[in-house]
Amino acid sequence: MKKPLDRLRLGVWERGIALGKISLSTSLGAGLTKMRSLLANDADKAALLREFLTKGAARLSQEFGELKGSLMKAGQMLSVYGEQFLPPEINAVLKTLQKDSAPVAWTVVEPLLERELKQRFIDFTIERDPVGSASLGQVHRGVERSSGNVFAFKLRYPGVEKAIESDLKLMRKMLGVAGLLPNVGNLDAVFDEARTMLRQEVDYRRELELTVQYRERIGQDGRFVVPRAIPELSTEGLLVTTFEQSSSVDSPEVAALSLERRNRLATAFFELYLTELFHFHAVQTDAHFGNFGVRIDPTGVRDQWVLYDFGAVRELPTDFVESYRKLATGALNYDRPLLTQAMQELQLTVADDNEKYVNALASIAELGMESVRGPGVYCWGISDLPMRVSIKARELLFQGQVRVPRPELLSLDRKTSGVFVVLAKLGAEIETRTTIDRYLKMP
Repeated sequence: MKKPLDRLRLGVWERGIALGKISLSTSLGAGLTKMRSLLANDADKAALLREFLTKGAARLSQEFGELKGSLMKAGQMLSVYGEQFLPPEINAVLKTLQKDSAPVAWTVVEPLLERELKQRFIDFTIERDPVGSASLGQVHRGVERSSGNVFAFKLRYPGVEKAIESDLKLMRKMLGVAGLLPNVGNLDAVFDEARTMLRQEVDYRRELELTVQYRERIGQDGRFVVPRAIPELSTEGLLVTTFEQSSSVDSPEVAALSLERRNRLATAFFELYLTELFHFHAVQTDAHFGNFGVRIDPTGVRDQWVLYDFGAVRELPTDFVESYRKLATGALNYDRPLLTQAMQELQLTVADDNEKYVNALASIAELGMESVRGPGVYCWGISDLPMRVSIKARELLFQGQVRVPRPELLSLDRKTSGVFVVLAKLGAEIETRTTIDRYLKMP
């Protein structure tokens, strides 16, 4: 874990000055790089750009992490959306923001928890070190003195909800000044979607309700555990749930499980995603490893997924789900007429797009279904499918024709990428065609 921060830079002026320095540094670095590139050949220009981005990545990651809030989270989100819309060099910078965020020190957190819990604060023994920290808040484990019950206290950093708009504007300005935003149509939709999801993730009242709903939806499915929300302790800035122990999906304990057990976990995770999409019409779009874990059964029979974070749940309109069903069905079965219709409905194409472009986009969608098409098992852990899809997508990106699709698709792509990463991390070798066919035929 990184060294804890002993203070939060939350003041408007202090934060503004810090962000201004980052923006100025980025602008000067970009300008110098452009000047050095004037007389360089293409290979040297590419090398200079990589050098600029590599040197800036560590500085940006550190500064954003210390500032906390939506700037770092926006970078994380854009790195996922950017697989389709941003050059690989800038996406590499944004991906550095996905690393663990430095926690805030107990000396800062304790008075904040006391303020939120009021007179109930003395009823708990709360551990000083967080069990998890992120850009918008951190989680501490606490025990109720009278009962011995264990709870998770998810504290939102104060003021982060007020900085979303200014942070997004700065992020866009920084990327624009550096000349790293591609001309791919209306990028407003990308930033609008990031804004929508950020506002949701700092709304702890909403997350409390979603946690309750999700626990009810999961019901008696023993493959999953959803913490029980504690409304009487939760506030606008604090979400309290039961504490549910688990191991990270990338932990040695999970890696040591047999292939059979990892395959069962992978199948459950894959089915949960399809259930969210086609049955719940509400998908938890952030598949970061900190948002779920594996509860290992000592008997080896009933390993479970523990699902933690519901701030990034994206509710999906019925018409979108039906269009996505067409897209998946068409791509899965090489049904070009159905696939073409779905792409128009999802605003990936328009009626007067040239045939070459439409076919190229359709071929990317078809390639993306490789892992679930079958027949037989797919070895997720050794697959290079994401890289092959990314290469094909970049070819279209540099033609300048790519359109920003419906905002729901941006968030769904974020989750789809995350599911692939989870199954790859598990080294899953499973057959999914039977499962996906069943869900695609759901009314």
